[in-house]
Amino acid sequence: MDCKKAINNAREIIGESRDNDYVISPQSHQTIYKDKSTELSEILGSSKLESIARRYEENDEIAMKAQQEFTKVFNRANRLVLMTAIVISAILAIGILAQETEQSHVNYILGGLGAVSILSGAVATKDLHTMKNGHLLENWMEKRANAETARLEYFENLVNETPQSQESGNTYGDLLKLEYFRRYQLSVQLVYYRERSKDHKEQSSRLLSFSSWAAAGTAIAAGTATFSFQGEIFTAVAAFGVIFSALSTYASLREGTYQYRRNSERYYRTADTLEKLYAQLDDVRQAVCKAGSKPLLEYIEVVHEQLSLEHRQWQKQLDASKGSYGRLQHTLDDVLSKAG
Repeated sequence: MDCKKAINNAREIIGESRDNDYVISPQSHQTIYKDKSTELSEILGSSKLESIARRYEENDEIAMKAQQEFTKVFNRANRLVLMTAIVISAILAIGILAQETEQSHVNYILGGLGAVSILSGAVATKDLHTMKNGHLLENWMEKRANAETARLEYFENLVNETPQSQESGNTYGDLLKLEYFRRYQLSVQLVYYRERSKDHKEQSSRLLSFSSWAAAGTAIAAGTATFSFQGEIFTAVAAFGVIFSALSTYASLREGTYQYRRNSERYYRTADTLEKLYAQLDDVRQAVCKAGSKPLLEYIEVVHEQLSLEHRQWQKQLDASKGSYGRLQHTLDDVLSKAG
């Protein structure tokens, strides 16, 4: 079989990328390709690959649960701090405006708002304690690193598996491995980094808008405070400066924790590099067809080196994100102090 025909056959058997390739389930791939390719089915059915695939899927599931737990607790704590600031600002404003009245319903409103602020502050404090002492962020990053390490290991070991049915000198099995790597690793990672770069850029722009409006609101509140001698209405409006300060902190803490702007730029660069590596596929296909596993292994190593560089950035992100706990606690303490 000439190279052109062998390459086309391998591409046809593996198939083009699909949206559901994003959820990688290598344990099911042997069954999927059982009737399409004896060689590939034998490769994917090796005990070593099955073991690594099982470890990857288990770690991936654990990592996703750890991510969900952290984001749920952090997002709730951040929102509750903002909510507490809003409620306390309302208490201050209502208290100022109601100084000249003795209406009982005002006291009920203030009492209700006070209870809400106490409850929201208490739950936020509980969540902050859970994040810090439960090491939720560290746990998420560690479990994700374990999963990604297993994923790289899976494809690196794929190259070394040779089916019994493959004749010596026949490179068709290596072409199948290349196309399998192209669909379930290179293409998946390329789409991931490209889409995540867009998502992070949108989130960063949204938070920048929040921060800008918060800065404008803070300036208005500060300016209004200078007219407090004109009457209680100006003093009440100035009290809402707490809200704008909390909104600014809300946005900056989300940015500091999830590193949206930094990750957007980083993911864009990674996607661009992977795109250039993808463009070399035709040359790699020809080299693998002629030389077998050596160029295949080299190509996988180059792709994985880029992914490994990205994974090593997680530690820097972890160090930057951990500082958000203390800042969020400081903001909560500052907001609650204003209620006194």
